[in-house]
Amino acid sequence: MLQPTLNSSRATRSSFSAVLPDKWNTLQRKTCSPDLIRSLPILLALFLIALVATPASAQTGALPVPLNRVSVDDAFWSPKRQVWQTVTIVDCLDKFERDGAFRNFRKIIEGRGGTHEGEPWFDGLVLEVIRGASDFLISHPDAALQQRIDGYVDLICTAAKADPHCFLSTYTQLESPNQRWGRNGGDLRLQHDIYNAGCMFETAVHYYRATGKRNLLEVAVRLADHMANLFGPAPKMNVVPGHALPEEALIKLYGLLKQEADLAEQIAAGIDVEKLLALAEFMVQGRGHFQGRESLGEYAQDGVPVFEQQKISGHAVRATLLCVGLAAIATERPAEPYYEVAERLWRNMTERRMYLTGGVGAIKHDEKFGADFELPHDGYQEICAAVGAGFFHLNMHRASAQGRYIDEFERTLYNAALSGVSLRGNQYLYESPLTSSSHAERWDWHPCPCCPPMFLKLMGALPQHIYSESDDAIYVNLFIGSHATLHTAEGKIDVTQSTDYPFGENIQIRIDPEPELVAETTLKLRIPGWCSGVTLRLNGQPLASPTVNHGYAVVSRKWNAGDVITLNLPMPVTALTANPRVQAAAGQVAFQKGPIVFCFEDIDNSSQLDAAFVTNFNDVQVVDRPDLFDGVQTIVVPAHRRKPRNPDDKLYQPQKSSNTIDHVNLTAIPFFAHSNRAATARKVWLPTSLLMATEPTVPTIASRGNWTASFNGDGTVQAIFDQAETNGSDDETIPRFTWWDHRGTLEWIQCDFAEPAEISEVSVYWWDERRIHRHCRVPTQWRVLQSSGDEWIPIPEQSSGPTEIDQFNTIRFPTTTIDHLRIEVELQTDWSGGVLEATIR
Repeated sequence: MLQPTLNSSRATRSSFSAVLPDKWNTLQRKTCSPDLIRSLPILLALFLIALVATPASAQTGALPVPLNRVSVDDAFWSPKRQVWQTVTIVDCLDKFERDGAFRNFRKIIEGRGGTHEGEPWFDGLVLEVIRGASDFLISHPDAALQQRIDGYVDLICTAAKADPHCFLSTYTQLESPNQRWGRNGGDLRLQHDIYNAGCMFETAVHYYRATGKRNLLEVAVRLADHMANLFGPAPKMNVVPGHALPEEALIKLYGLLKQEADLAEQIAAGIDVEKLLALAEFMVQGRGHFQGRESLGEYAQDGVPVFEQQKISGHAVRATLLCVGLAAIATERPAEPYYEVAERLWRNMTERRMYLTGGVGAIKHDEKFGADFELPHDGYQEICAAVGAGFFHLNMHRASAQGRYIDEFERTLYNAALSGVSLRGNQYLYESPLTSSSHAERWDWHPCPCCPPMFLKLMGALPQHIYSESDDAIYVNLFIGSHATLHTAEGKIDVTQSTDYPFGENIQIRIDPEPELVAETTLKLRIPGWCSGVTLRLNGQPLASPTVNHGYAVVSRKWNAGDVITLNLPMPVTALTANPRVQAAAGQVAFQKGPIVFCFEDIDNSSQLDAAFVTNFNDVQVVDRPDLFDGVQTIVVPAHRRKPRNPDDKLYQPQKSSNTIDHVNLTAIPFFAHSNRAATARKVWLPTSLLMATEPTVPTIASRGNWTASFNGDGTVQAIFDQAETNGSDDETIPRFTWWDHRGTLEWIQCDFAEPAEISEVSVYWWDERRIHRHCRVPTQWRVLQSSGDEWIPIPEQSSGPTEIDQFNTIRFPTTTIDHLRIEVELQTDWSGGVLEATIR
């Protein structure tokens, strides 16, 4: 959805001209440098050639490069990859061990039954970690980690072989063994039987490529063959996945067996491998057809047939993973409409339903896509959905090698996806919205820890997408310091890339063809859509009139050993506004430099964000911070801050800016690094006028105090004193505090004052969910206590505590001086409760 107003290699592409009005706009770019002026003849040539680029449908795909032919040596990525391999993978495995995921497999092996531990999809999650770990181990062998992974794979294979068809879905086997695939009154969407199978298929392929071991591949092939015999058009069973993923996984399995005929002969003898492709196609085409089954609804992309779906919708992770499968099938069935449908859904997602950071899935309820342009700043944006979108972009590029797909992958990679794991590697996010007014923190683990495994899958596979290759060209997609051996029909070429990207703008690529390669070879270098003023040199000399086709500068020549291509991508800080139909961002601005989107955290800005607004986009400063987050750039934005209202203001008075605003400088950090320090609010978008800025709140007794609670469930204690205006006891647009899922218990919230205070009343606005049919209600009763030594005693002569909805409920008492106050609450039997706001006077 991003598009500068100034000309760029992407803006001039004819296939995009029809959608440019729906893109984001650039408010400001920095003045052109002398180098840019000298490069104008080259840019003019790029512009003219791009205008006559061939249509998207004429493009052919390009293959990612196997991980064993790529190594990463990059100042930005290498340290992170080391943390993910040595900390994150181990942390995830340790916590899955602790939570019983592997005990489930042992129960199947021992045949003793018992209660399933964890969610029904835990099997799939641990397999996804193993897939990610396998990819990391190709890049950086580690004997101890390999031994641990091998042990888990042996365990999983033994559990699978306990069934004659290698069916393995431990929740179903332990809790509802007669309801496989959701039959006999089962719940396919809950059980995740097909999802777990898909995770086995893809992990088997990645584990085999990492180790050469076939044990997991053998059970995966046996299960896939069983499913291919079971599912399909009548008279077979009409069963489609309740959670997408198996579609692409089957294509991976199919592709491996087609590629390695000897392997297929040894482990799949007597099996028609084409059945796997047919099964993947059925899992797509069977959606929207309900013969013999109930619809899984739009939530699971089953409301209408997939080929008829015009917009990406429903549960965002399921939707993006279905599209990953669509694009994967398109590479095997180019004559069928898979690519056309995937392209339609991709355009809808990127042009109308995707955030600036590449995050997707705006609506918390059902974790789903919103309507077109429905992109609230606090939208859900699950990390799994960002990863799913990332794989969607990559598979679209594999089907049709156009730079726009990598542009959007890069947006997701450097922003939404990368935010998913802390810089230390052992804390996580489930969702990563653009704003946090609730002072949310990363979690050490989660009851549904699906996002860390997905994150590891993407980052483990990342090196193979730096480059692509086809019979007639090699592609440089991502700017990451690396070395790769690339193959074309004519021979092999070694490529070595060095760069200071993403904060720096210089890329150097050395080309070393094998001596036998004497034919002309085509090199394609992606020109990012956000970039204007690109300069391209060969061996130090400006490259005369290179062709630009579908987002790539095309250089065809007979390469000599030691040839060097130098690419310069100017990266001024760019102020961006949203399409007017994105109501949440109306009158606001965000900042981006290169692929990096920036966010403002209160911790850097003395809690001034709510009342701040920006009118000057020309004097933004870039600051190198080697001491922060292992080395990043921050930006400093000149801004204004609205002053608190003077209670003595007259009804009308002369306008004086000195009376209404302060001048401040706001610091922003890369979005991917948010929530890596203390709990703090954040924003990506800032208002551009005083009237759009929030009126600052005046500190109160409550806001100056330190709040704690007997139990903090869904929400945050900061909600209690944030002075947010409420629109009813079930107002979900503002932060809240709850004791969920405690029911019928005695609970409390406590304020320790900054200094002793004289108070005479306490008011509470209760959180109550009766109208939205959930679990919280006003309490049975409540009272106000003060500390007396080590005890808490009621403040004398206090009135009874009302428990009404949609209003403040007040207890009054004679003026009392205290320094610690506790609100004690008795929850209704069978119900939990919560607080939207509290005031102390």
